[in-house]
Amino acid sequence: ARAWNNIGFMYIELGDNTSALEALEKSLAVNRQLNNKLLISYNLNNIGDVYLKKQKYTEALDYYQQSLNMKQLLGDKWAMTYTYNGMAQVYLQQKDFEKSITYGQKGLEIAQEIKALQEVKMLHESLYHIYKTKGDYTNALKHHELYKQSNDSLFSVEKAKSTAYLENKVVLEKKEKEMALITKDSELNKLNAAKRMRELILIVIILISIIIFFVVRPAILTILAQNKTLKDIAFTQSHHVRRHLVNIMGAVNLLKDEKIPLDENQKQLFSYLEDSSENLDNTIHKIVTEVNELEKTNSKSLIEKISNLFRKK
Repeated sequence: ARAWNNIGFMYIELGDNTSALEALEKSLAVNRQLNNKLLISYNLNNIGDVYLKKQKYTEALDYYQQSLNMKQLLGDKWAMTYTYNGMAQVYLQQKDFEKSITYGQKGLEIAQEIKALQEVKMLHESLYHIYKTKGDYTNALKHHELYKQSNDSLFSVEKAKSTAYLENKVVLEKKEKEMALITKDSELNKLNAAKRMRELILIVIILISIIIFFVVRPAILTILAQNKTLKDIAFTQSHHVRRHLVNIMGAVNLLKDEKIPLDENQKQLFSYLEDSSENLDNTIHKIVTEVNELEKTNSKSLIEKISNLFRKK
């Protein structure tokens, strides 16, 4: 319905009143199906305007009257001003000045009542032309002056609205610039925060590297050196010293196997030598075992030292 109505206005602007009338009647038919009384009243008024342009005054008045009746039921005073103005124009063309003035005055009174400045201006202009055509130049001049006053008032209102709009626009643009600056500052802060975070991570990495090189590395090297020394001791005990001990123990066992006759002193010496060899063998075995355990302990100690070092940091 709205589309057909808009097409109708387009044809009116082009001066094709016949096509305009067809489009407006289609819009009216749709709105009647929808029972949209407000839009029906507008369609009726618009069709009346087209008949006025086509100089079919009887049809124009008929549609204006239908529109007026419906607008009165709806209480749509603003729209009524346009219908009264249209009816005043019809009677003006018919040279029925009294009716033309009557409908013009009715429309003006409603426009003044609802303080519709644009419509007050429209109706003063219509009454000016009606009185001028009638030859009543006194009232024509009166309404012309009132038309100019209405136009000036309307201009002042529009100017005030325009000024308020421009002021509001300046305020909004200022706020938008402030918001843009805030957004920019926020983005810069985020970038700076990210940069500081990267710098902090780099510093931490450098500190960890320094700690590893100057603290952890010497500790590792020290423990590795200690472990090597312990390994050397264990190797010496388990291979070189024990080799000689094995020779001695072998000689003792050989003497026992030969069953060589010995006196008491020799037997005591032989027994002492056998016990000492076994004790020494046990001692060497114990030393090797303790060295291996100590090596494990040093490795565990290294791990604990490193862990404690990072916990402190």
